[in-house]
Amino acid sequence: LYLKHHGEWKLNRVLKRLTRDNKIDVDRSVRPYNYFPLEGIKKQSTKIPHFKAIADFYIEICEYGKPTIFEVEFKTGIKGNVEPDVFMVWKGVPFFVEMQRNFYTKTVMNKKIKRYADYYYSREWKRHMRYFPYVWIVTKRKYHISQDDIQIIQTASVKEFVEKFKKKLFS
Repeated sequence: LYLKHHGEWKLNRVLKRLTRDNKIDVDRSVRPYNYFPLEGIKKQSTKIPHFKAIADFYIEICEYGKPTIFEVEFKTGIKGNVEPDVFMVWKGVPFFVEMQRNFYTKTVMNKKIKRYADYYYSREWKRHMRYFPYVWIVTKRKYHISQDDIQIIQTASVKEFVEKFKKKLFS
């Protein structure tokens, strides 16, 4: 469990009690504290910042409207196929969301986009959804991507996305 806001004193009291009663574990070496189930996630896991970024993304997206579907690490079927960090339907529009905290080389990013294109051409996605989702890359650094068959959006934040598409989203 990741707490972005410190002001939830009731929640903090509950978390403190759950920790004291050995129901959950806490990492006090970071602030805000990270809380964990007793089994399953290591305190020093390299995936923690990634999952925090997804949690922050969810909190930010909900400021503009709660998604009707929000599935973390959506599985499309075959291993090695597209595995977006998030599949969501927001304001009636499907998205595959990629949280890019680290900079990828052009080769690595092109391979990732090629997997999306291959998934699009396979038509397997039609088993799950009516329309192929937009691919939304949340990144501080823009990538030069050329892919005409799928819609790719790159923004640094939800706020930037909303500013960019305000008329379409809120009209």
